[in-house]
Amino acid sequence: MYNPGLAVLTSEDPIKLNMELVHIWESFVVTGRLPEEKIRSVVSESWKRCSQFGVSSRLHKAHKVLSEEDLFKKRIDSELRDIAQPIINDLAQTIGGTRHVAFLCNSKGQIVEVVGDEDVQERASLNNLIVGADWSEEGAGTNAIGTAIKHEGPVQIFSAEHYCEGWHCWTCTATPILDPISKKIIGVLDLTGPWNSYQRHTLALVVAQAKAIERSLLEKELICQQMLTNRYIDVCGESTRDGLIVIDMRGRVIRLNEQAGRRLGLDPVRIIGQTVTNFPELSNAFSEIIQLGEPKCERESFILDNQSGQNIRLISRPLSENNKLLGAMITLPAVPLFRKGEGSHSGTESASINNNIPDDVDVINNKGRRTAKVIFRAAEVESKSNAARYNFPSILGKSEIFLKSIDMAKRAALNDVKVLIQGESGTGKELVAQAIHLASKRTSGPFIAINCGALPKELVGSELFGYADGAFTGANKGGNPGKFELAKGGTIFFDEIGEMPLDQQVNLLRVLQEKEVVRIGGRKTIPIDVRIIAASNKHLAEEVKKGNFREDLFYRLNVINIDLPPLRKRREDISLLVHNFLDKARKELGRMGLRIDNGAMQILEAYDWPGNVRELRNVIERTVQMINDDNITAESLPQEIVEAVSNKTEPELVRTEQSEIITDLSIVDRYERDILLNAVKQCNDNMTKAAAQLNMARSTLYRKLKRYGCI
Repeated sequence: MYNPGLAVLTSEDPIKLNMELVHIWESFVVTGRLPEEKIRSVVSESWKRCSQFGVSSRLHKAHKVLSEEDLFKKRIDSELRDIAQPIINDLAQTIGGTRHVAFLCNSKGQIVEVVGDEDVQERASLNNLIVGADWSEEGAGTNAIGTAIKHEGPVQIFSAEHYCEGWHCWTCTATPILDPISKKIIGVLDLTGPWNSYQRHTLALVVAQAKAIERSLLEKELICQQMLTNRYIDVCGESTRDGLIVIDMRGRVIRLNEQAGRRLGLDPVRIIGQTVTNFPELSNAFSEIIQLGEPKCERESFILDNQSGQNIRLISRPLSENNKLLGAMITLPAVPLFRKGEGSHSGTESASINNNIPDDVDVINNKGRRTAKVIFRAAEVESKSNAARYNFPSILGKSEIFLKSIDMAKRAALNDVKVLIQGESGTGKELVAQAIHLASKRTSGPFIAINCGALPKELVGSELFGYADGAFTGANKGGNPGKFELAKGGTIFFDEIGEMPLDQQVNLLRVLQEKEVVRIGGRKTIPIDVRIIAASNKHLAEEVKKGNFREDLFYRLNVINIDLPPLRKRREDISLLVHNFLDKARKELGRMGLRIDNGAMQILEAYDWPGNVRELRNVIERTVQMINDDNITAESLPQEIVEAVSNKTEPELVRTEQSEIITDLSIVDRYERDILLNAVKQCNDNMTKAAAQLNMARSTLYRKLKRYGCI
């Protein structure tokens, strides 16, 4: 049976076919004409697409490679990579000695894992066949990874069938990995080797391994659904009067009982298996609780049933197993809530509930539909206290670039002008804001922080400016003060100011200019006496150019500008921070023997820390919890940190008793080399004893020392 995915048929000679393909490709590059009768349709169609994409046929290196920050995020967040890892490791054993390399890619064609022959890997890296590289057709022309995505099926690309000249030395075979539920492409598995090492069975092998990954994904999916179903059954046994809805991480409704269906006017048969995006009644409640992802957090919201006039209460809780989020459960308590002043079908019981509607819940009536917009209580959105805790002595750092920023902040504390703090996430913008407040003349006043990115758009106005009596249904009698009023005599800190909606930026600008607010629904002007500090992880000047931030507001806020450097630009501070975090761990855990060795510290100092100080703190806390003893070594650190550092090299003068040579070694390689040399020295250059001490074969010790240029 003819298989269109195969590049070389059983009857064909690969060497002769290679020569023919090179001639066809050269003719196509020169003339632009494609002799389609002489080339497979899957290849000719791909060449046409690549020409339309503007891909250079003379490429010798894939030019799109993820940044280290994006690569780090993808490696720790990739469910596909975690599921596929055991299968990929088995595949590495299978292809050992065949001069092939296996690549696991995401749905965009970006490589997330590489295993196989080390020599071939090194050769492939010259073409940027490396983790983080984009091998979609748009990025690298015709190749099995990108073409399998476009073709939506298994495909093999042989030698000069590749659109780009640089890949002609390879034969690659790939197949998409499909989501077991949606059947959408979520990844690609590829086997690549020199074209003259072509083997016909690789297509079948790749397809079989991809199916194995899909089966593992399905198994995990079924286990997750069973766990969610068990939680649903457990709760149903405790309370059958409540409405219950269980939703998985994909936003699909897994279970919904009759009570919930009846209260929301939904047919359980129709909604089960559907995503909550199709049901506005549930979407906001679900997305809010999933974004928080805290095992014990809970959110309360209300929707208005226009048919009965009832305020329906929703309580959303995350569902997790072993600290891994599985989904969410939404409960509709058996006793409904009604709008204030309206009658009910529940007698005195409902009348008492009416008076318990939270004063800061804004219930919006969408006429003509059995639904309503969910508004979360402002008190739950903003949970930070109104007191600053961090002063300048508590902010650690000794690097010159960091101390310059802190010096600027100390100068800002001497007066009352507005301050804009800019820096990447995790650099400590709020800590500096609190320190400025505590060092200023407003130290006895409140410090109120507002995360502009966490506020629903509908709540920004009422949160900042407050609302008057009767401003909307359910408004607190007498109204409610906003943050500007609550911050009287103190400091108000706008975190992530760049996330504030444009229409609210206008209102904020007016308040800054007039130094007074008017509550929503009110007429009285209220003078304000606050100090303004704003922060952003975006470069606001660039956001102004893009039209995402008002220029007049930017200049109003940007009186004193403090740029906090990322941790990768203040590496001399890493050791100081690490020891500080360890000191805290010793006191909190009573583990006074906690220490970190030089090898681990070298890795931490070499890593780029895309999450900055926050990420460093989390890594230390996690490592302390995971180690069996009190000694943090290179092996104790998270794998993604070590791997990221392993991919970085720097010239180093390697000195041994035998020679003095210059080579390129990663931090991890240097650490291993030093361990080997110390063992050899302790054993008086007896290689047999040194190998036994290191628990490795004598030949392995020789090979490693030779690799590091020590023999």
